[in-house]
Amino acid sequence: MSHKAFVTSFKISHQAMRLVLCALCLGACSNTPTQPDAITPKQATSIQLPDRFLNQNLMAEKPSSPIWWKAFSSDEFDQLVDRALANNPDLRIATVQMVEAKIRADQVKAGGTPTLSAPLAAAIQAPGGTVGNVPVGSSNRDPQRTLQTSLAGRWRLDVWGERKAMQESADLLFWRSVYERENAQRILISSLANTYISYLAANDTLRLAQDEESLAKELVKTLEQRFTLRDATIDQLEQGRAMLYVLQAALPGYEQQKEEAKTNLAFLIGAVPQNLILSNRGLNAISAPSIPSTLPSSLLAERPDIRFIEARLKSAHADIDVARARLLPPIDLSSQMGFSGLSPSQLFQAQFFFWNAIASTTASIFDGGAKDLDKAASQVYYQEMVETYARTVLQSIKEVESALTSMRVSQAKLKAQGELVRVGLNLNKTSQQAYALGAVDLSAILEAQKTYRRELLDQQQLKSELLKAYVNVYQALGAGVAKGLGENLKAIGTEPEAIIFSNQTNPSDTLESNKDTHPIIATSHASRVNKEWKVELYGVFDRTVLPALWRDLNRRYNSQMLKRSLRAYLGDRVQGEQEEFTAWYRLAVVGFQTQEEAKALCESMQLQQQSCSVAQDEADKFKANMASSSAWWWP
Repeated sequence: MSHKAFVTSFKISHQAMRLVLCALCLGACSNTPTQPDAITPKQATSIQLPDRFLNQNLMAEKPSSPIWWKAFSSDEFDQLVDRALANNPDLRIATVQMVEAKIRADQVKAGGTPTLSAPLAAAIQAPGGTVGNVPVGSSNRDPQRTLQTSLAGRWRLDVWGERKAMQESADLLFWRSVYERENAQRILISSLANTYISYLAANDTLRLAQDEESLAKELVKTLEQRFTLRDATIDQLEQGRAMLYVLQAALPGYEQQKEEAKTNLAFLIGAVPQNLILSNRGLNAISAPSIPSTLPSSLLAERPDIRFIEARLKSAHADIDVARARLLPPIDLSSQMGFSGLSPSQLFQAQFFFWNAIASTTASIFDGGAKDLDKAASQVYYQEMVETYARTVLQSIKEVESALTSMRVSQAKLKAQGELVRVGLNLNKTSQQAYALGAVDLSAILEAQKTYRRELLDQQQLKSELLKAYVNVYQALGAGVAKGLGENLKAIGTEPEAIIFSNQTNPSDTLESNKDTHPIIATSHASRVNKEWKVELYGVFDRTVLPALWRDLNRRYNSQMLKRSLRAYLGDRVQGEQEEFTAWYRLAVVGFQTQEEAKALCESMQLQQQSCSVAQDEADKFKANMASSSAWWWP
């Protein structure tokens, strides 16, 4: 073949290859499979929610407030909730995990963009030149050194939808973390309520036992006087003393129950028991929450744990598409340009400039079935999540029915127990009167008192069980997320920095005036005075807890919070497909004219297990938040 014919043939083949490659790319782009909607949980399972719950006919009125624990009418419990929302360790961990999931999703998104690198290579090769240039029989092995500097770009086309499926899976995993945090908040508030009820019940039990001890002491004193006058026998005196000792032996156990409840409360609010001051009130200090007259089972669809499993289920479906796309050959585009020479002096000279552009694909011929097994594993895991979803729905129905049954039974028991207490009280009075007249002996009055005391203890226990049943109903229905607590923070928008709460407008604010959420005051960072001081709060805070945190700060550090403001630095905000919205922030208390004032507040916080640091608050040093959470994470 002549040189001209060879060149012509090469050009034709080259053009044909280009046409085939373009056709392949265009065909792939035009037929890129759109990510199919994941099978919804209702389609994937045969679980059908009932129209109504079996035990809901005992319900009465609709609650006036969506924040159900407000129906307790207990300022002390409201303060515990605020402190728990701001400082509970499990909730703070869940918030950080939510931020981490968003960073992972951003990482997957970044992985789908073209990459640009600047390789610098120094090579040595023997023989110099090309392989085969050394004459036969010669031993010339002079090495050749080359230097190369260039810019290289690489991009993998998402023709089979792998990257799109990976992004969808990562986004769903982020929302899974959001729902997981909401579920942690739901469990936290219900656990706090049940523990607080246990604490109040322990107060009642301890108070009842102490009253009984006082009466027993009076009885023993009376018996001792009568024994001295020979109006009572030694057996009667010892019976009275035995009853007193039984009551005194029970007191440490009741005190232990109270201290354990207090210790559990301290853990839930992120404090140590030594710093937790509670009243000695009993169950009568709170009222039972009301329950809606209608409880549609569709409410269960909003439970955070069910939404958590739904997001994981859809993510598993997207993982199947990732595994399916990886069965097909990837198409990579790469390009490089730069300079290559034999010495540094030859670099950056026009005659040593080079460039290339490469489109490549690699088909897997044999891999032992690894990719097929990966797809099969994804499909099996998806089926596992379907079954897990069905189990979660059934579990939620079970929890609601059990809570409603417990409430109905507890109401009936408490009503009957009230009659027993009334009868026991009358019997106790009658026996005392009969004993005074000498109609009965001491054993009869002691037995009547013992019975009455037991009935009172049972009544306190039933009151506690009934209140806990109300709490469990709300927990089973998915209440406790309290999304509305932070809804007004949408007013911040995409402001990277804003004053969200402030005592500047009314320096005489008291604890009562800070009970409710203050209006948001969005202030540009550029308008504030330079060289003030601030107390930075360690950690990441979800938008729903910010009003609770502000109230808690004002309660615990009232005098030091006068003329202070809470500044929020936006970490990221994410809008969901169903008008869902979430955002998180770093926070700082600002408005300190001197470093000493800021240090004083920070030291007070540290004594209360609130991590913080003091820094100078200068407007010209603030950098606006970038789109990615990872850019915001470290200031």
